Amino acid sequence: MQNEQSSTPTAAGDLKQDDYFQSGNVLSILDALKSRFGDEVVKVAEDTNNRNAGAIFRNMDIPVEDRTIEKLIEVLWEPMKKIGLRYTYRKEEGGILMHCTACPLADHYIKLGSADWGYALHCACDASIAEGFSGKIGFSRTKTLMQGHDCCDHFYFARSTT
Repeated sequence: MQNEQSSTPTAAGDLKQDDYFQSGNVLSILDALKSRFGDEVVKVAEDTNNRNAGAIFRNMDIPVEDRTIEKLIEVLWEPMKKIGLRYTYRKEEGGILMHCTACPLADHYIKLGSADWGYALHCACDASIAEGFSGKIGFSRTKTLMQGHDCCDHFYFARSTT
């Protein structure tokens, strides 16, 4: 039997278009709220997202002893390759430095003219994700694609236990 190719849009393609529309709609709502109530709306969105992201990674079904920096990279970064995330990483003294040069989330929000919301809704929770995954993992970063830099430079490090 031959594989048949179809020109019919796939469900995944439809979903991508729908996600794009929905995020634009949500961003319009967030902009309206910010316009009416001020910058505190951004802070509330960031704080809420930080709590939610931390809880998601804290509640993953991964034994505590397996919650290493390498495992965090496996569960957080590896799945995003499927949607176009490009990165390299290297071990450095005390941790792992990620060098991300392509992020579809940054591309998406920048294209919509809403990189500030993209940062608040995605990038700002990175430290909470690391801490939620394991209190033994710290996080720092000096650059993000979302903020117009040439890369994101996530550094995951072992926190001092003393």
